[in-house]
Amino acid sequence: LAKSRAVADAQRRLQGDFFDELAQGSLSSADAARGLARFGFAKNAQVIVLSLEAVDADPEPGALADAVTDERSREGGGFLASSHDTGVHLLLAADPVPDLESITASIGARSGAELRVGAGSPVDAIEVGRSLREARYALQVCRLEGWPPAGFGDLGASRLLLSMADPAALRAFAGSM
Repeated sequence: LAKSRAVADAQRRLQGDFFDELAQGSLSSADAARGLARFGFAKNAQVIVLSLEAVDADPEPGALADAVTDERSREGGGFLASSHDTGVHLLLAADPVPDLESITASIGARSGAELRVGAGSPVDAIEVGRSLREARYALQVCRLEGWPPAGFGDLGASRLLLSMADPAALRAFAGSM
């Protein structure tokens, strides 16, 4: 069991490091595509970022990341999970469109916590940073409105209000109209 845990922790660290590089936009399109292929994504697939956090009590450290990894491993297909201070960012293929309610319920049951999930828009690999910002905005609205899951596209005018300080997000809003 200790060996399996060590392998899973190393895999999660590799995923998190690669996710961070994608989010920073520091990779070329070719390097991003090659890296995603190593983690089970189809060539030139569009991706989407989900940002997950516990609603009330924080799960045990690492429990949410373990639950995300376990749930996505059982589902099959490519994914990247990256832990952060308040939860986990999850990168999935945008096709088929992830079912936010199902993912929220499944990972919540595995972690033993009620979850909130915000989802960004589908993007190419080199635009993961934009999808991450959108997922964070959606998660912020979930906190304010008490919604369990929300996608950036579901936010309506809130998208504009949340992104006023961020020119890139304002361009994303204008582009989606």
